[in-house]
Amino acid sequence: MAQTKRKRQTKHRGNAAGMVETRGRTGRKPNADEKKPDAKQARLDKLNQPPTWRGAIIRSAIATAIFVAVVLLAGLATLIGWVWTLLRPLYAGRAAVAPRLWAT
Repeated sequence: MAQTKRKRQTKHRGNAAGMVETRGRTGRKPNADEKKPDAKQARLDKLNQPPTWRGAIIRSAIATAIFVAVVLLAGLATLIGWVWTLLRPLYAGRAAVAPRLWAT
Protein backbone atom coordinates (compact mmCIF):
# COMPACT_ATOMS: atom_id res chain seq x y z
CA MET A 1 0.00 0.00 0.00
CA ALA A 2 1.30 3.47 -0.84
CA GLN A 3 2.37 5.78 1.93
CA THR A 4 -0.28 8.44 2.61
CA LYS A 5 1.67 10.79 4.89
CA ARG A 6 4.23 13.02 3.18
CA LYS A 7 7.70 12.90 4.72
CA ARG A 8 9.29 15.95 6.22
CA GLN A 9 11.63 17.87 3.90
CA THR A 10 13.84 19.28 6.65
CA LYS A 11 14.69 18.26 10.19
CA HIS A 12 12.89 19.61 13.21
CA ARG A 13 15.19 22.37 14.35
CA GLY A 14 15.30 23.63 17.90
CA ASN A 15 17.26 23.24 21.12
CA ALA A 16 16.17 22.44 24.66
CA ALA A 17 14.99 26.02 25.24
CA GLY A 18 12.81 25.88 22.16
CA MET A 19 14.83 28.38 20.16
CA VAL A 20 14.98 27.69 16.47
CA GLU A 21 18.39 28.49 15.06
CA THR A 22 18.55 29.38 11.41
CA ARG A 23 21.15 27.79 9.20
CA GLY A 24 22.06 30.91 7.30
CA ARG A 25 22.26 31.22 3.56
CA THR A 26 22.44 27.86 1.88
CA GLY A 27 22.00 28.84 -1.75
CA ARG A 28 24.42 30.37 -4.18
CA LYS A 29 26.33 33.52 -3.33
CA PRO A 30 24.93 36.75 -4.80
CA ASN A 31 26.84 38.28 -7.67
CA ALA A 32 28.08 41.90 -7.75
CA ASP A 33 24.80 43.23 -9.18
CA GLU A 34 22.69 41.63 -6.43
CA LYS A 35 24.89 42.71 -3.50
CA LYS A 36 24.05 45.78 -1.42
CA PRO A 37 26.60 48.61 -1.43
CA ASP A 38 29.07 48.35 1.42
CA ALA A 39 28.58 50.47 4.54
CA LYS A 40 31.52 52.79 3.87
CA GLN A 41 30.26 53.70 0.41
CA ALA A 42 26.69 54.16 1.68
CA ARG A 43 27.92 56.52 4.41
CA LEU A 44 29.96 58.56 1.93
CA ASP A 45 26.95 58.82 -0.38
CA LYS A 46 24.81 60.05 2.53
CA LEU A 47 27.37 62.64 3.66
CA ASN A 48 27.92 63.99 0.14
CA GLN A 49 24.28 65.03 -0.30
CA PRO A 50 23.49 68.75 -0.24
CA PRO A 51 21.94 70.11 2.98
CA THR A 52 18.16 70.25 3.24
CA TRP A 53 15.87 72.79 4.88
CA ARG A 54 14.54 70.10 7.19
CA GLY A 55 18.05 69.28 8.44
CA ALA A 56 18.82 72.96 8.96
CA ILE A 57 15.62 73.46 10.97
CA ILE A 58 16.34 70.45 13.18
CA ARG A 59 19.93 71.60 13.75
CA SER A 60 18.79 75.12 14.65
CA ALA A 61 16.13 73.76 17.04
CA ILE A 62 18.73 71.69 18.89
CA ALA A 63 21.11 74.68 19.09
CA THR A 64 18.29 76.90 20.40
CA ALA A 65 17.36 74.36 23.09
CA ILE A 66 20.98 74.15 24.27
CA PHE A 67 21.31 77.97 24.25
CA VAL A 68 18.11 78.43 26.28
CA ALA A 69 19.24 75.81 28.81
CA VAL A 70 22.62 77.54 29.27
CA VAL A 71 20.98 80.96 29.65
CA LEU A 72 18.49 79.62 32.21
CA LEU A 73 21.25 77.92 34.20
CA ALA A 74 23.37 81.09 34.14
CA GLY A 75 20.36 83.14 35.26
CA LEU A 76 19.61 80.69 38.05
CA ALA A 77 23.22 80.82 39.23
CA THR A 78 23.10 84.63 39.21
CA LEU A 79 19.83 84.61 41.16
CA ILE A 80 21.28 82.24 43.74
CA GLY A 81 24.32 84.54 44.02
CA TRP A 82 22.10 87.56 44.67
CA VAL A 83 20.04 85.73 47.27
CA TRP A 84 23.19 84.55 49.02
CA THR A 85 24.58 88.09 48.98
CA LEU A 86 21.41 89.36 50.64
CA LEU A 87 21.19 86.57 53.23
CA ARG A 88 24.88 86.30 54.13
CA PRO A 89 24.79 89.08 56.77
CA LEU A 90 21.91 87.33 58.51
CA TYR A 91 23.88 84.06 58.78
CA ALA A 92 27.04 85.88 59.88
CA GLY A 93 25.11 87.73 62.59
CA ARG A 94 23.62 84.52 63.99
CA ALA A 95 26.97 82.85 64.18
CA ALA A 96 28.29 85.76 66.23
CA VAL A 97 25.23 85.96 68.50
CA ALA A 98 24.64 82.27 69.16
CA PRO A 99 27.69 81.59 71.37
CA ARG A 100 26.76 84.48 73.67
CA LEU A 101 23.26 83.09 74.15
CA TRP A 102 24.55 79.67 75.07
CA ALA A 103 27.08 81.05 77.54
CA THR A 104 24.44 82.69 79.76
